[in-house]
Amino acid sequence: DAAFGFRESHLCRWVAEKSKGRLAADDTLSVSIEDIRRGGPVRIAEMLSAVASETVCVVNALSYRDLEVFVLGLLAAEARGKTFVCRTAASFVQVRAGLRPRALLSGVELNLHGAEGGLVIVGSHVPKTTRQLERLLTAHPAMRAIQVDVDLVLDRFKRAAAVDEAARGADAALQEGCGAVVYTSRRVRSGLSADAGLAAGRVISDALVSILDRIRTQPRYILAKGGITGSDLATKGLNIRRAMVIGQILAGVPVWEPGPESRFPGCPYVVFPGNVGDDEALAAVVSKFDA
Repeated sequence: DAAFGFRESHLCRWVAEKSKGRLAADDTLSVSIEDIRRGGPVRIAEMLSAVASETVCVVNALSYRDLEVFVLGLLAAEARGKTFVCRTAASFVQVRAGLRPRALLSGVELNLHGAEGGLVIVGSHVPKTTRQLERLLTAHPAMRAIQVDVDLVLDRFKRAAAVDEAARGADAALQEGCGAVVYTSRRVRSGLSADAGLAAGRVISDALVSILDRIRTQPRYILAKGGITGSDLATKGLNIRRAMVIGQILAGVPVWEPGPESRFPGCPYVVFPGNVGDDEALAAVVSKFDA
């Protein structure tokens, strides 16, 4: 991947690579599994209290119990005046916020209303997403499949027409109650530099936002497939500024309830990362919504 690829899988060296050497691998603090399991919260608090400003800390945890021990040490270090910015997976958030584990959301808990169809927008083009998309279209043939040709989107003279056509098709499908799957063509342009790849990705993401912006019918739910897609559709397409995470519909796939300031308040919004789930996961989520 020209934009997000990496050579180093060891996280301390990965930090050095991604920071272009500004942050040295030897200066990155690595909290080992031994520190957590043998040293406990006291050892973690000592380590975190001693770090200098702008130090990156890598945490090696294998279970929720490991995270609980680490968070206790983190809280102790914060009580001593330290401040940390955490870039983590959802499992850390659950422990840090003191949330109890809960079962995956059921169709009843999703509290869906209206006769309109659901809207799935797929921007991710990784192989796993492509397989999931194929399974979805096979399992739910009633949903209107709307392909957005990336070549047309990247052509500034043809972009507007491609966006309008996709938006009209999706809006009609939603009104008919059959739902719509809007997805980018699967061919990936090769040979692009990292900057060129990111620029093309921004254009494609903006096009998906424009499609959502032109849809007038409120869907029963909205599912965004892909990390950047999910972020851009939420903030730019739906104007979400605050949302309640009501739970997970599948492991690693959260469902938001958008706030009153958003374009479709209360419409369940699913953030489905590109590489999460097995090949049947996308179809399974839609089945749960349609149950």
